[in-house]
Amino acid sequence: MIDAVTGLWEDADFLQLTAQGDEAAKVIREYLERELLDRLGEFLGGRDATARAMAVVTILGLIYTRCLNPLPTPAALTPFETRHILTPALRAALTPRSRTAVTTQAGRRGSPTSGVGAVRS
Repeated sequence: MIDAVTGLWEDADFLQLTAQGDEAAKVIREYLERELLDRLGEFLGGRDATARAMAVVTILGLIYTRCLNPLPTPAALTPFETRHILTPALRAALTPRSRTAVTTQAGRRGSPTSGVGAVRS
């Protein structure tokens, strides 16, 4: 998955699309929602499939912060560095949580570390 995203950074058609600004953002947003989020949620299955798929799509939002609205740090990352940084987060997002973990986390709603984006070690 990360290889597919970082591979886009060197794809001439993708680079031409990103140069189109708002129209490119709309196309990529629609793709992420329709093609990636929905299909990934179906593929993952289970009670928290949508939340895990959303975490993956959010992580892959790096496309936006690197190509469409570049921030200096993400824009400077090489594909290798990006894979190294994001692989653990994607594995965590794609791993189904046990029913106990989901129940425990739901009980912590007021906690700053609760929710979809919570990072657990």
